[in-house]
Amino acid sequence: MKKTELASLMKAPLAALFTSFLASLFAAMLLCGCWGAKEDARVAGGDDIPNDVEPLGKKSARARDDSADWNGFKTMPRTSPGMYDTTAVPDSIPDTTGSGKAQPKASGMAKRSADLPPLLDPLKPLDTLVTKVVDTVKGTVEAVHTTVKDSILKVDSTVFVPVDSAHPDAPRGVLQVAGKITYADTSLWKAYKFTDADGDGFLAPRAGSPNLADLDVSLKLSGGVVERTVQRLAAGADLDFNARGDNRLLSSAVVRTLGLDTLDVIKLLDADGDSIVLDFSKDTNLVDLIEEHHYPDGASLVSMTLKARLVVFSKDSTRNYAVRFQRTTVLKDGSVLEAAAKGSAADSSFRAGTDALWTETLTPPAGDSIVSHARTFMVRLPSAPGAFKQDLLLDLSVEDRYRTAAYEGFSFDFHSETPVADGDWPATGAVKSILTYRAGGKTTFGGQAVASGMEGEVVTSEGASLTIFFDRNGAATRR
Repeated sequence: MKKTELASLMKAPLAALFTSFLASLFAAMLLCGCWGAKEDARVAGGDDIPNDVEPLGKKSARARDDSADWNGFKTMPRTSPGMYDTTAVPDSIPDTTGSGKAQPKASGMAKRSADLPPLLDPLKPLDTLVTKVVDTVKGTVEAVHTTVKDSILKVDSTVFVPVDSAHPDAPRGVLQVAGKITYADTSLWKAYKFTDADGDGFLAPRAGSPNLADLDVSLKLSGGVVERTVQRLAAGADLDFNARGDNRLLSSAVVRTLGLDTLDVIKLLDADGDSIVLDFSKDTNLVDLIEEHHYPDGASLVSMTLKARLVVFSKDSTRNYAVRFQRTTVLKDGSVLEAAAKGSAADSSFRAGTDALWTETLTPPAGDSIVSHARTFMVRLPSAPGAFKQDLLLDLSVEDRYRTAAYEGFSFDFHSETPVADGDWPATGAVKSILTYRAGGKTTFGGQAVASGMEGEVVTSEGASLTIFFDRNGAATRR
């Protein structure tokens, strides 16, 4: 892949939802600037410099000057989409005594949309309340309230079982609240359904009940995308869902579709072993976020999968931060870009105030001369969780593997003389690089990076030791 192709790829339009999230991912792709470049020729460097010295110098200079954005930690999610975004549950069963005075029909709503079920027929009166028996055996009653105002059509349906004093243990209360909102542009709508999940109603549950409810909210967005959020909630000690502070989120998933194509799947999973994704009565929760994104044929990406473990603060989501992260992106040309964060702990998690590794690995298509190109950054995290802009870069390492006949691999390690702030690039420090040959043998360099280049000792594939200075382009001179 040539640099011009990479530039074109980075300019390709993406879904607006992911633009900010992917911006730094494309910046990281600049690391592959050497793709498709003509292999360094083993030519005499002049001044009695062996043929195998300057190829190592050029690769080392390129790795040193690859100053693409190194702070991948700031691209990680700080919060979870669809964490607790629901339509409010009504506090009581709708009044079923009457529908009120009929209002004149709304202008511009006479045309019936194929998108609307019969319940949303705009030809009905503007304000109606209909009560009907749904199940005579269970004694279930449904109250349907339809209103039209300012070209917005709303239908609310509440299914409930009246209290039966002769059978106090029988199910009663609100079993389901559902509805749909359609706008002047009837291709856009919002539908929701709250269903009792344990048979005792969820507005007036029995004492000792966990009071479970299933939530299903769908949005029809511009462009035809439908976003559906499905969650299971348990009410808190007060058994009241409307008081979020002590509720518990037991499961959560978001799915976005376009026609028959699934664009995105986002899941929240329990990660601390209590079978609760989010307990809003606790200060913090440990949550696994799993995202799968698929892109249309015209996009430069095929798919992206993200896995992150988050510390979630119930009272202040701005403090959320990740302690594990992995992202895999498949590009249109078949190449794969992987990014991962790893700490020194046994479970690979990283904590504020500690050193952690950020690794980006690019696997080009099978026909490319490079098998893989990996960059690893040793980063000192700030003492405040999630304050990634305050990260400090300590070390950089590069690892390349080749398919070509001449070279087998190249490695480069740079230990910065002083920690480097986000947005900057290390200028001076200790350097070590190795170029290995498929036929056997290697050329090594160890020395110091200075403003004008790198100086130190080269050991050639023949075993000769030379004092060498490489300029910023990798050209070598004897010292």
